[in-house]
Amino acid sequence: MLKNVIFDLGNVLVQCHFERFFEHYKISGLDSKLPLVTPIYESFNRGKISRNDFLIKMKHMLDTDDSLEKIAYNWSDIFTLDKEMVKLAESLKKDYDIFIFSNTDEIHFNRIIIDFPELEIFEHNFMLSYEIGELKPNAKAFQLALGKFNLIPAESLFIDDRMENVNGAKIFGMDAIHHLDYGSTKEKINRR
Repeated sequence: MLKNVIFDLGNVLVQCHFERFFEHYKISGLDSKLPLVTPIYESFNRGKISRNDFLIKMKHMLDTDDSLEKIAYNWSDIFTLDKEMVKLAESLKKDYDIFIFSNTDEIHFNRIIIDFPELEIFEHNFMLSYEIGELKPNAKAFQLALGKFNLIPAESLFIDDRMENVNGAKIFGMDAIHHLDYGSTKEKINRR
């Protein structure tokens, strides 16, 4: 029996616009910079490097005179709220416990919580990669995330925009929905 609905954050509840960050630094070849950013970002997402170390590495990579705080501001000024999805989560809260499970870093998450108080509907039901030290779709990430709240996989529905994370959830024993847009996700939930 379904008891829990677990939402990814990026491109599910909030839309991510990483291009804004790169445009700010006048970097046109986003694809050429991603290989440089990815190892730094993954380490930060897993909580393996500090906020300060991440910002210093980004400052060096970007070759900018911006302060670390300015880089942090620009790094996190990339989100817009998906109001329909938040309303969907709020409606589900009447019948289920709702959670957020996200591969995210502390700069992004802290900014999102400040900018979008609508997410208070989740209370403190957050499973965040930088806190648990693992990234989806690794089975260890699901184990640590669900373990934080003693959730049973078979009683949990997971919603994510990345197919590899959906598959990881299914392998872990959860029901899962590949999120494409509000309409299709709502329809898939209604069929459960």
